[in-house]
Amino acid sequence: MKRTLLLFLFFVFTISAAAQTKYFVYFKDKGISEINGLAKTSQLYKKAEENLSEKCLERRAKVLGRDNLVTMKDVPVNESYKEKLTKLGIKIRRSLKWLNAVSCYLTENELLQVRKLDCVDRVEPVRALTNKSNENTYDDSPGEIIDSTNLLDYGHSYTQMNLCEVPPVHNLGIAGQGVIIGFVDSGFNWEHHASTSGLNVLWEYDFVHDDNDTGDDGFDTRSDQNVHGTQTVSVACGYEPGVLVGPAYRADVMFGKTEFIGQELNSEEDDFAAAVEEIENLGADIITSSLGYLEFDSGQLSYTHEDMDGKTAITTVAFETAAQLGVLTITSAGNEGAYSENRPYGGVTAPADGFLTIAVGAVDANNNVTGFSSRGPTADGRIKPEVCAMGSSVFAVGHDTLSFSFADGTSYSAPIVAGIAGQLYSAFPYLTNLQARRILMEAGDNAGTPNNERGWGLLSAKKAITYPNLEAINPGFRLHKIFINDNGVNSATVRINYSVNGNDFAQSEMTFDGDYEYTFELPTLSESDSLQFYFTYSDSSGAVVREPETEYYKSVYGDLYVNKVTGTEIISDIPESYSLSQNYPNPFNGETHIEFFAPRHDEVSLVIYNSLGEKVKQLYKGEVNAGKHRFTWKGDSSIGLPASSGVYFYVLYTPSQIFSGKMIYLK
Repeated sequence: MKRTLLLFLFFVFTISAAAQTKYFVYFKDKGISEINGLAKTSQLYKKAEENLSEKCLERRAKVLGRDNLVTMKDVPVNESYKEKLTKLGIKIRRSLKWLNAVSCYLTENELLQVRKLDCVDRVEPVRALTNKSNENTYDDSPGEIIDSTNLLDYGHSYTQMNLCEVPPVHNLGIAGQGVIIGFVDSGFNWEHHASTSGLNVLWEYDFVHDDNDTGDDGFDTRSDQNVHGTQTVSVACGYEPGVLVGPAYRADVMFGKTEFIGQELNSEEDDFAAAVEEIENLGADIITSSLGYLEFDSGQLSYTHEDMDGKTAITTVAFETAAQLGVLTITSAGNEGAYSENRPYGGVTAPADGFLTIAVGAVDANNNVTGFSSRGPTADGRIKPEVCAMGSSVFAVGHDTLSFSFADGTSYSAPIVAGIAGQLYSAFPYLTNLQARRILMEAGDNAGTPNNERGWGLLSAKKAITYPNLEAINPGFRLHKIFINDNGVNSATVRINYSVNGNDFAQSEMTFDGDYEYTFELPTLSESDSLQFYFTYSDSSGAVVREPETEYYKSVYGDLYVNKVTGTEIISDIPESYSLSQNYPNPFNGETHIEFFAPRHDEVSLVIYNSLGEKVKQLYKGEVNAGKHRFTWKGDSSIGLPASSGVYFYVLYTPSQIFSGKMIYLK
């Protein structure tokens, strides 16, 4: 549901802010015990639920389950805590429930007063983010290409669409219908350009000036304020046949304006986080941003490459929180490759360092990685980017309502991937964001050998839409598959060939929906049984086709992931099973960190025992999403008493297995 926000006069806001510094004020809690959880009968639960749209709840149900749709993160910041600030004469700028924080401008004296409040955990400055960009436009456009084999005329956008094999998916009639894509950028002059004026805009908000106009509302100081955002939208969702067509031109969209170009491509973290929070609450399936940040204004704290660890930068935290709630988050990897003299690592920028966020690199029309495209790894060693798309000479709208331009930057490769993701969701709306992420990566041309230059490679919409996927049904699982063949597919001949736990292959017919989709309900198997399969069919000439041409697809019964098998190895960055890492540091004095990977959404517990087997402390008990998790033990017991020096064991309990590790505590 929409919330009414106060409209501040921008010149008043600017004057009042000049003598102060903006800070995040983080609170210790939300006024209730997180250990006891959030009771569904409580007023807090009802208030939190009221702010979530039905579409949001439907999307969350795919990853959280029907009984856990509202989390502690959804509880608003405690009003009594905020009142303590207002009584000090402090005006709150943003209230961010995911961070359990507010942003506000403080004088040095107010800062001292706020830090003394018993409800305050910490106070940190809000950074004004500098978006270092390699984006530019120019006029030496390539010649228009017309491909008569496609249903649509893409005009000058044909090269970028054809490189990612988008037209074959459009030929099936799949163009993002039924999908909501949220954009976070500098502004959106969408109503005044022919290629974007037909978009179905469900919601828009200007977080810079606090009004409902993401276009030029009279406060913007530069004429190009809204160009960048409008360009990215046109690349993903534009539709002007014969001129420009994006992958998801039939998707519904939401716009959050968070960047103020009047200060040299600056954005502030609280505006970005607020926009992502709101767009998730309103039910977006995908949130994409082409804003990448690492350095900040002169005199302010900056993030470093060591902070690009998936959990430090506020913009990253916002994207990762949305991903944990079921949103597919996609962002530009960054254009740091062009600044190698200052940053030899050429690393990705926030929020591209996120664990679940898809970072998109840039290639040229010949599928060569561009010089400016940021490379991995992240600070904690993960491969980045995930995939690539065309980011050189990308055709987009121009600076006015009639013009178009060719632009460079990962800002333009990211919306291509977001549009393809919209096509994927349009064909298979039941997919979770982690399933969609895995499919998009498997659909890259480097999926067998991912690296830190191009990740899993150039994304193919055709490969993504034809990659087999699983839907959980009651009971069991249903396998879905689309075939695209220039020579046609004889639907009567389509077969799935499958083997359980390495036994002989069996063959079965698949059910055809009469349009383009084939399904097969998996036989009932035991949890963790291995299923290998491939498909065969005849084309219109009678030739027999096998997919994949060699090897197999593989799935573990009970999981929703399908892997491509290369020999005996499965290439994936999300493990198929739990893994518990050695704690670090070890031995330790003070605190130590314990990390584990989860392959799926599950309920787990992490417990510390002493050498006698006595329970010392339960570090965590609750639900986790697929991905990496880290917990810290400070050598204390469950009642807060310090533990003695000695040997301790940490034990991870999962629904199917128990893992343990040994550590030494030295006082």
